[in-house]
Amino acid sequence: MVPKLTAEQRRAALDKGMQISIKRAEYKAKLKNGLMSIEQFFELADCGDKAASGMRVYSLLTSLPGYGEVRSRQLMNELRIAQGRKVNGLGTTQRARLLSILAGDDDA
Repeated sequence: MVPKLTAEQRRAALDKGMQISIKRAEYKAKLKNGLMSIEQFFELADCGDKAASGMRVYSLLTSLPGYGEVRSRQLMNELRIAQGRKVNGLGTTQRARLLSILAGDDDA
């Protein structure tokens, strides 16, 4: 059952969601422009940043230079990562392999 929220509670939830969306957009722009590494992004997610940990892996990959829709899907399929998977839902092996490939230690 969905809880009844007051107008103030609803507004607060919308504001919180908007702040997370803005933060995700900032992270994507930083990744795209090379101002943030993928390792730094994962550190933010590990530290409990809700914007980073709740971002979908597909969205993260498409924001990286050189990774468009097709290449991102191919990489996710290769690593057996579901299209809707969020960063905080990655398994340790998936995450290690993803970082290895993105760092250039492995052939993509």
